[in-house]
Amino acid sequence: MSHNADKDESGRELALIIVGMHKLADELFVEVDALFENGRSRLVWQPSSYGRASGLAALGHLCHHLDVLRNLSETDGDPQLSSLIARHQLETWATGACLLLGDESDTAAFLGQASRLEDFQLATRQELIGKGVLTQDWPLPKREFKGIEPDEWKYQEVFSRAAALLADANIVTGAEHLYDTIYRPLSNQLGAHPTPYVFDKYITRGALRIQVSRIPDYEGTADIGISQSTLNYVTALLMTINYAMAAAVRLEIDRQPLVQTLGRFDELRALLVTHMTLSPRT
Repeated sequence: MSHNADKDESGRELALIIVGMHKLADELFVEVDALFENGRSRLVWQPSSYGRASGLAALGHLCHHLDVLRNLSETDGDPQLSSLIARHQLETWATGACLLLGDESDTAAFLGQASRLEDFQLATRQELIGKGVLTQDWPLPKREFKGIEPDEWKYQEVFSRAAALLADANIVTGAEHLYDTIYRPLSNQLGAHPTPYVFDKYITRGALRIQVSRIPDYEGTADIGISQSTLNYVTALLMTINYAMAAAVRLEIDRQPLVQTLGRFDELRALLVTHMTLSPRT
């Protein structure tokens, strides 16, 4: 079989795997809708339930961006845009886990971060008015968390806390490694921060000269048999399934349908790993 034929066959195999992932995502959305409907009768709106409600809202947010990442993978969309969304997905996942499974201290820190940022915006407004940069009638920043003790929400700590809470809930995710193995590369190498990894994609080096373009060269961004956008989508699907399981545990709802979804995902992931290992690169 020729090299081109090998590539064609590999492409068809990958397409079938990704179609299977799409079907799982659709099934997951149905399961999440059912979870939300069941949870409606289990949650009474009161101050003490704010954290849990926000944790469930995080699941809705995860599903929304999972759908966005799916669309980007289908069109082989911009890997930098996909990676920015994937990074946000991870932040949402870790934050939501702390609110969903944690206690009042987690909710207080989450709301305290919002209060701290509002204080900062108000102080900045006054400082700039004093310097004559803004006029006295400059609109006041919106204030929604007045009276809440300011606090900090540091993501490295949040990821560690999320991992511990998920382990306590008997949900195995490898979350203790996510910050260093996935979150940091998304931040430093794939576009969240302007690093050499990002700028190098605009530079072509010749023997004597360099050429700079306004269009990035993503060739080889994910030289692993699949595109970066597809990798981000598959990772987000796994994270969302795991998070939905955590929500089912928190609401004391049967998580067996989600366990089965995770099992089918693992079967597809095994096929994907085989594809990534054996597929021709060029």
